[in-house]
Amino acid sequence: MTFDDFMNTIKTIDKVPANFFTERIKNSILFSSNYAHQVFFHTLNEQIYCDYNKGQNQNKFIDLSVKYLSYVILNTNVYGFNKTIKAISYNRISDWFNANSKDVGHDLFIDYMMTELNMKQYDSMNWVNTITEIIATDIFITDFLVECDTKGTNLPPKALLLFMKISDKKGKNLNKIIDVWSKNERWHNISNYNDINWFETISPLFSQNTNFFEYTKKYITDACNIETEPFTRENPGNKIIYGKNVIEWIDSEHGSKGYGLRSGKHPDNERRFPVRPLF
Repeated sequence: MTFDDFMNTIKTIDKVPANFFTERIKNSILFSSNYAHQVFFHTLNEQIYCDYNKGQNQNKFIDLSVKYLSYVILNTNVYGFNKTIKAISYNRISDWFNANSKDVGHDLFIDYMMTELNMKQYDSMNWVNTITEIIATDIFITDFLVECDTKGTNLPPKALLLFMKISDKKGKNLNKIIDVWSKNERWHNISNYNDINWFETISPLFSQNTNFFEYTKKYITDACNIETEPFTRENPGNKIIYGKNVIEWIDSEHGSKGYGLRSGKHPDNERRFPVRPLF
């Protein structure tokens, strides 16, 4: 584990890790809400959707989950459950990505560096001090930017600054680096390192014509088809309710109703059997 190893890893970050973001956001839709997980995806084992700042981001992910699941229900014609959701467009989902592109995107990018690229092995003050000594020079940033030019990206130096920001808890070393780098004539190319729209290309990957939409729709359809029988089929006056847990989720403060997405209409999810003659 050397400084060269560290820099070689940084240099691999030449584009936004869209696949990593997509998988983490998919997991957040499925697993961030315990209630939704229980109702729709109880057969799936929970997967990681966020590590860095998870507590701070939890409600934001649940917000996306409820909106997305409601949107899928709206477009799932089974027992009339689609009638229970207001006629919302995919813009409600896109708005979430736009609103959270910088802050949630930033935190998922930190996850990408620390877990996917295993950069947590450099997350110590000894390494922070060593790295700072080497990179806090005008020659370093000038040469680094020229090297990045050959790849057509300025993301590696931004990623380097973000790594130093979260690893340097007191900010002393980061300030030392920025004090030098900000005097470089090309500082403006990377000065927005802490203000990046990470989700710029992610939202379309969750639209109605995607594999994930169909994947989610399958689980929602299965949940809507679950029978709840107060009595057995053989008993007189028996009534079967389909998707009882789904409508309860829709009507709850933690589901569609709580997020202003309930239409007020009811599904056609009850079936009655004729009363059997006693003899």
